[in-house]
Amino acid sequence: MALESEIEVVESRKFEYLGDVKHTIRLAYDKAKSGGKKGKKKGKGKAAAEPEPEKVIENCVVFVGHEYPEFQRKTLEVLQKYDANEAGELQGDYMTEVRQTIKGKEGGIACKFAAFIVEQVQAIGKEAAMSLTMPWNEVEFLEANKSFAFENMGQIKNIQIMTNNDPKAESIENSQQIRDAAVPGKPAAMFF
Repeated sequence: MALESEIEVVESRKFEYLGDVKHTIRLAYDKAKSGGKKGKKKGKGKAAAEPEPEKVIENCVVFVGHEYPEFQRKTLEVLQKYDANEAGELQGDYMTEVRQTIKGKEGGIACKFAAFIVEQVQAIGKEAAMSLTMPWNEVEFLEANKSFAFENMGQIKNIQIMTNNDPKAESIENSQQIRDAAVPGKPAAMFF
């Protein structure tokens, strides 16, 4: 692949990445505003409950993950053994090997992750889809594009972007589950 087209692929990935991050941030914000609850069902004959006042949310932390969890790394290592044809379709019985490699409750999640990666192979190529790291510094990139990612969210006064294993991240109360969800290319956002 020529250097120019490699640069175009990375720039295209950055553009898509930024759109995905913006979407992730919006979903996390909406969830935080509603208290993480789905719409309440009204019972028969019961009066509708008063709507709860909207929460005031001014803080957001975006956690960036530099490593995949072990089962996802193993899944990627399995998939990397298989070649893709010219159409970008992975060849061979990779899913059986994923099932045999990752057992237990993580096995089902690994199969879903493998299916996602296989789709990505067709969309962005094998090397990019199966990379264990991003080809750019996600924290720096998000800092540089913070105004786009938080566009029309002027009420958010304090925005921090950090790795999910940063000592400051570990000190944020109730953040463990959200920090664990952050993996390379898929940051996780927490509003409070």
